[in-house]
Amino acid sequence: MATSGQVVGQNAFITIEDSTPTVRALRGDSNSVSLSWSADTPENTAYGATTRTRKAGLRDWTLEYAGFFNDTASTGVDTVLSGILGGSTAFVFGPAGSTTGYRKYSGSGLVSDYSIDTPVDGMVSISFTVVAATGSLSGSTF
Repeated sequence: MATSGQVVGQNAFITIEDSTPTVRALRGDSNSVSLSWSADTPENTAYGATTRTRKAGLRDWTLEYAGFFNDTASTGVDTVLSGILGGSTAFVFGPAGSTTGYRKYSGSGLVSDYSIDTPVDGMVSISFTVVAATGSLSGSTF
């Protein structure tokens, strides 16, 4: 049954293609995924106007991920991301999970950054960003 209304993020689902390209599930190492959309709104106000005017511009999206460092050979998030940094990848993100009928977003983009944070008093964490390369996100259901 499809979800309706508000959902809790604990069941979120995310996969990303590695460099082979094999689809890798990142859910077990994840603790935050953020998908955001934006659009340029270039100003076209002319002299003499009393109010600014704008035009609809180019649309964009960004996927930001945070989770725990995992260096398991071939399947760990560190291995997967090290192999695709600066390259193209495909992903599927389900904010409520991957149950049939739940909403999902799919896209292809470029991995623009990858960070490892190693605090003295906590878990080693990672983060990465995927930015739009060509095409838009597609929204559908599982």
